[in-house]
Amino acid sequence: MRNTMTPAELPFVGRENSNEPFSFWTVRAEGTYFEGVKVGASMASAYVAYLASGGGNPAILPQIAIDMLNVANVPDGLQGQVVGFFAALEVQLTRTRR
Repeated sequence: MRNTMTPAELPFVGRENSNEPFSFWTVRAEGTYFEGVKVGASMASAYVAYLASGGGNPAILPQIAIDMLNVANVPDGLQGQVVGFFAALEVQLTRTRR
């Protein structure tokens, strides 16, 4: 029997520090666009594992997207993370259809 993961077990969910509100995207927006793509793809793999464990109720994907872009200026690294996350997610979800 599989253990269902909770959202708090995802590597990108939580608080950056105790003074910050809870967030569904706590990955630091550092590095280049292409480094961000790699980080985003890695986080998408963690999200797919979360879904495979039975997680996903309630749905958290919309909150992830909102929290990714909850910044005044979107740095290159964060833009890459967004692209990497959703591109890898699309590829992995497409594979599950087959």
